[in-house]
Amino acid sequence: MASQCNRGPLHNVLVWRRNVQTAFLIFACLWAWAVGECACAADLSLAWQRIWPSQSAPQALAFSPNGRIFAVGCSHASAFLLDASNGSMILEIPAQSGGIYSLAFSPNGELLAMGHGNTVGLWQTSSGALLKRLEASGTSVASVAFSPDGAVLAAAGNGGPVFLWSTSDWSLAGLLELCSSAVCDLAFSPDGRFLAVAASNGATWLFNAKTWQVEAIFQANGGPTQSIAFSPNCTLLAAAGGKQINVWRLADGWLLRCVEEENTSWRRVVFSPDGLAFAGAGSNAVVVYRSVDGEPIFSTTSLGDNVLFSPDGRYLAVSGIQKDRPEPFGWVSVYKNPISSMQKFHLTVNGGSGSGTYLAESRVRITAHVPEGFRFVRWFGDVEEISDASAANTTVFVRRDTVVNAEFAPAVPVPGDVNGDLLVTAADVSIALRMVVGLLKPSAFQLNAVDLNRNGRIEMPEVLAIAFIASKTPASVPR
Repeated sequence: MASQCNRGPLHNVLVWRRNVQTAFLIFACLWAWAVGECACAADLSLAWQRIWPSQSAPQALAFSPNGRIFAVGCSHASAFLLDASNGSMILEIPAQSGGIYSLAFSPNGELLAMGHGNTVGLWQTSSGALLKRLEASGTSVASVAFSPDGAVLAAAGNGGPVFLWSTSDWSLAGLLELCSSAVCDLAFSPDGRFLAVAASNGATWLFNAKTWQVEAIFQANGGPTQSIAFSPNCTLLAAAGGKQINVWRLADGWLLRCVEEENTSWRRVVFSPDGLAFAGAGSNAVVVYRSVDGEPIFSTTSLGDNVLFSPDGRYLAVSGIQKDRPEPFGWVSVYKNPISSMQKFHLTVNGGSGSGTYLAESRVRITAHVPEGFRFVRWFGDVEEISDASAANTTVFVRRDTVVNAEFAPAVPVPGDVNGDLLVTAADVSIALRMVVGLLKPSAFQLNAVDLNRNGRIEMPEVLAIAFIASKTPASVPR
């Protein structure tokens, strides 16, 4: 028996001495059930679970693009490819120097990039063969990421720049400097437009993935940014670190929400494939939130170092290390994705923004798009769940399929106020004159302001009338 205990990394990780294995696995499984399952919502169903000894605990997780293969990188410097549906072993990738702290599948699923030490190894997923080793001099690689089109591989870590390699020939395509800050995570946007880089100083740098110029910098207030994620529709960017998960709107950099959990230091954030939820893993909990309003859907009381949705939406994977036990151990639990079974409804907003599919009980902000020359009157339709039907910006509680409509009415301008500043001046006369001679086509609002006799046309007598108003009472026009 003793001679069989040193047959290789796979044996050392997954097959323990029999007199220790049985007792340890029973204890670990009881712990996982007691702490993980009992603390979860009823619809969080465990698909499978694997246990590792603490010295070879899971450090990095990745699903293949089709969701069928689940990769686990371990601190003892080996990686395992598992069947995502049941956790059975497909392939062990040989031990590397240094632990494996980052994994990324290529978009076609044929390659697996692994960051270990100051190198990035490229492995063929079908055979486990090493195809290429890339040097990232001066850094300890903490994150690797492929661009969505597979043309670029990015890597960075604790020191040094962000390395960019062209996958056509694996030549170094560029380096991105971040003012000496260590990099904790990398993520390409799903549309391939941006590369987000999470830095240890709490900043998230947004680079244009074509020019590699900085587009924006998002600053978190909760400590170092450990993890970043784009929403599937590329409208949101989430960053986790310290006590906060921040979610920004990419279009204008507006901080939409900041979530915190008591005594939890966040380590990972990820969006569900449908974009309806995002999940955070931290020191005291794994929590799933609704994307639209940041409300928690469910949580576990078990700590989590990593959390990940499968691309096909079937699974939610969580990993961690349990150290406060007589026999410390690492674990990976893969659950059936609870989002897929939750009730969803469609909201249609005619005349405004906010349309989409949402989880039940979501609070959705809707905004009326008021046409030029009109004013907002009210919302009508399924208005029972609208917070304020008379407000152009309001909230809808989505509890069923809902249709709301914005009602508009023509604005009542100050007669002669062509430019809409509530004053009649020489500027209004100039604009009206240009419209009379055909140099400027009037908008609906301008026509309503100049057409004093309401015959649907702009004529010279009306321009003269506006000039008279401007000369006599420019400052006394009612507001």
